[in-house]
Amino acid sequence: MAALRQEKQQRTWIDDEVNKHYIEFTDKRNVNLFVGTWNVNAKEPKDDITSWLIDDDSKFNADIYVLGFQEIVDLNATNLWIEHTANEGWERMIEQVLHKSIPNTEFVKLDSRHLVGILLCIYVRKSLRPYV
Repeated sequence: MAALRQEKQQRTWIDDEVNKHYIEFTDKRNVNLFVGTWNVNAKEPKDDITSWLIDDDSKFNADIYVLGFQEIVDLNATNLWIEHTANEGWERMIEQVLHKSIPNTEFVKLDSRHLVGILLCIYVRKSLRPYV
């Protein structure tokens, strides 16, 4: 019981210290976030995804794209045990669409993770990368 109390006191002290210096390492900005998910049904990236990612009316310009894909590979027992590169085609397509469709703005991949049939990608405007 004493160990739990001591751990809670340590966490409280750490939280207090972080809050004291919050302004030193925090920079608040308003950003536009695009969050989308798509079940691609184990298909390769052949369809044009521009209309999904880019607003034709240019009323919404995302600063950060968070994209989730389900079933990038067929979900069967074999695919659970082998390493896949299915994510690479989707990432390449995303990068091409962002580069082609948003002139004078460069996006960089913040991170990308995939596990069997799931893929999560995060792209951010290069100018905002130091702040993310």
